[in-house]
Order: sequence, then structure tokens, then C-alpha cells
Amino acid sequence: MNKPKLKSFCVEVIRRHAGKKHDYELTWALWLLNDFNIQPNKEIFEIVLESKCCCACIIALDLLNKNKRIKTFDYSSLIDDLTTENLNNRNWLLVYETIYKDWISGVSSSVITEHFYFNLIKSKNIHFYDSSKNLAPLKNERSNFKQIDRKINQLLNYVTKNKITNGAIKSEVQKLANSLELTSFTQMTTRKKVQDKLVDSDLKIKELIKRVSSIQSNMKKFEKRKPYFVIEKRLEELKHLTLKEIEAEVRENNALLFDPKYD
Repeated sequence: MNKPKLKSFCVEVIRRHAGKKHDYELTWALWLLNDFNIQPNKEIFEIVLESKCCCACIIALDLLNKNKRIKTFDYSSLIDDLTTENLNNRNWLLVYETIYKDWISGVSSSVITEHFYFNLIKSKNIHFYDSSKNLAPLKNERSNFKQIDRKINQLLNYVTKNKITNGAIKSEVQKLANSLELTSFTQMTTRKKVQDKLVDSDLKIKELIKRVSSIQSNMKKFEKRKPYFVIEKRLEELKHLTLKEIEAEVRENNALLFDPKYD
């Protein structure tokens, strides 16, 4: 992960949405910073707290308390809202978590203890924001590759176990299997190489389908045609999967990264 770029992206999101009080966008931008241990500057904390967005402010306060560089901070824009009365409105979570976690020194805990319901919750050590949690990484599964690998192995096993009179077809299927083996893709370092190999394999599959179809059409007895019919269908399924992965690779190559300078 390129942390400077990620920080630039999150800061730009925060700047764009703080004035509009978009809590959702602010929350995710701050959570990304929190999850990757990236600290924004003082100005970013100020505009988030001024927005009074509940969830975003909670994460900002957590980040501020972890920050070792910012020695002093003016919480005045928030302190006036930390009242017992505000435990009864939409900002109750911000009031409760701020005082429960003691994020702002000097704010009396009586704000909570004077409220019957929240005092009861506090006495049970209940809180709602857990800073130790993090997002489980999304697995970048190449499902098409796995399906391609499974399909080519099905084809290879069928050709091996059944009586295929045409030795050239068996040889071509074996070459195709070697080319489309899953490990051969995982060892590649660039999308260009993956794309080239997929395109080359796709051409071979199409050519092989034509040859198998031609052999099948020249046979009159169904029993002799059957193995070639099965091979043709397996190759068509393989062609479909290969094309899906080629399209996926093209989308990845053409994907535009967010540029904070671009509006």
C-alpha cells in the first residue's frame, strides 16, 4: 500500500465532505487512516470536529489521542456540545463515547452520571466504539483462473481416460493444459504477460474447437463421435472462461486511480 497516496486521497475526501456534513464519507476516510496507522495534520482534525458529524468525530478523537506530534489542541468547538441534555438527541453516541473514553481532559463525567439511563450503561462498562477492531482484508481471488484450471483439468482427464483415436488432439489438449495451468499464472509479475498468455491460449482454444468439430462431423457413428462432442463442449466452456478473464484483465488495466488534484 502506498501510504502517502492513501493519505492524500483520504485528506481530499475529508476536505470535500466536511463542510457538507457528510458523516458517511468522513467516517470511512478517517477509518482508512486509522486502519493504516496514518495521522492527518491538525487542520484535518479541526475541520472534522467542526462538522459535528457523530461517527467521524469519534474516530478523529481516537486518532488525536494516539497522535504523539500534536501536543495541544483546541476542543472548544466540541466541548459545548458535551452535555447531559445532548445524551437525549442524535449526538448521544459522540457525547457518551467522548466522556467514557476520557478523550478530552477536563470534561466532567457527571455529564453521564447525571443521566439515569446512560449512568446505568456506564456502570456496566458498556461502550460502542472499539478502536482495536480492523477491517478484514478482501481476498483478491482470481476465481476465473481457478475455474479455468478446473475446466482444463476436467478436459485433460477426459482425454486421458477415454479412447481418443486422434493423437494430435490429445497432444494439443496436453499443451493447452500446460499453458493454462494455474501455477503458471501465479508466477507472472505483470498483467501484460498474463494478458498475452490468455490471448494466445484463446486463439489455440478456438483453433482446437474447429479441428474437433471437423473430426466429429466426419464420423457417422454416434459412439465414435461422442468423445469429440464432449471435448468440443469442454473447450467451449473453457473459451468462455478465458474470455471472461481477458475482459477482467482489460478492466484492471484501464482502471483510473483517484487523483486528488483532479476535480
